[in-house]
Amino acid sequence: MGWEEFFFLLIGLSWAFTGAWRWYAVSKGMLDQPNTRSSHAVATPRGGGVVFSLGWFVFMGVMIWQGLILPNDVIPFLPALAVIFVGIYDDFKGAGRLLRLVCQIGAITGFFYLIGETGQTVQEYIPVHIPWWGYYAISVFACVWMINLYNFMDGTDGFATLQGLIIFSLGGFALWMANNPILAIMAWSLCALLIGFLVWNWPHAKIFMGDSGSATLGLLVCMFAFLAYHDCQISLWFWIVLSSPFWFDATITLLRRLLAREKIFQPHRLHAYQRLVQMGWSHEKLLLWSMLMNSVCVILAYQGLGHAKRWPLVVGIDIVYLSVIYLLVEMRKPMYRSWYKAG
Repeated sequence: MGWEEFFFLLIGLSWAFTGAWRWYAVSKGMLDQPNTRSSHAVATPRGGGVVFSLGWFVFMGVMIWQGLILPNDVIPFLPALAVIFVGIYDDFKGAGRLLRLVCQIGAITGFFYLIGETGQTVQEYIPVHIPWWGYYAISVFACVWMINLYNFMDGTDGFATLQGLIIFSLGGFALWMANNPILAIMAWSLCALLIGFLVWNWPHAKIFMGDSGSATLGLLVCMFAFLAYHDCQISLWFWIVLSSPFWFDATITLLRRLLAREKIFQPHRLHAYQRLVQMGWSHEKLLLWSMLMNSVCVILAYQGLGHAKRWPLVVGIDIVYLSVIYLLVEMRKPMYRSWYKAG
């Protein structure tokens, strides 16, 4: 069986198992009930992310069994299983913030240990000299933030799934062009599973991915980014720009909530994408516009590949571009009635 057949088989299996999980979640009462802080109007099953997260590891095992990849290709990703299982527990019963944080830090440090990362990768991105453990701490913090912001941005139908498709499909292409077909195919196989899930997650969503999906996707973005640097010398800036629509909105929103002295761990609907829905945008319209917005970020990300001196300009343009979009949303639907003051 060729890679094309494997790809379509994964789409079909993901679609079928997501449908089965939806039936199971309904039977067990695993439903997200609509409330004043949610963007859905009807009770919706959750936890569907377990299909593509665990399914990806199952497929990796099949490829090892078939001799298509080696165990060493998968071993660095194994710490992600801890995040998946804690996410599943959270989808069933609700896990405390401390448990999730400890698990996330443990998964990242385990991954760094397996790839021999001690903070050296981020040194070129920080203009000041600090001890090695400072670089390491920054690396761990950045990865934990990516995991959580991906969870924060999973708030409308298909939004986080589509972003994952964009990151891993285009990231896989960059890996392929860098002569790393193994990592590329691993990324594309995740895309196939996400496509099967997206059929159910597309507006109006019949199932949500839950923490078992969103936290895992955020972690896998970090894992692929560091492995791409270690194995192919693909700059972290590439992945930062590629995922910038997510981290920009999440980071700016968090900073503004901190300045407004809000309780930042409380659920809310203050992200720019959520405010667009509150303005009357349909979930389909939001997805279509996000694809258009992401296309610019993709073009920018590829402009920097293989041209290290371009990255300051590329990142600067990306931030200005996203700032303009954010300000346009702010003009139409302000986050607060007055700047930095909760309304």
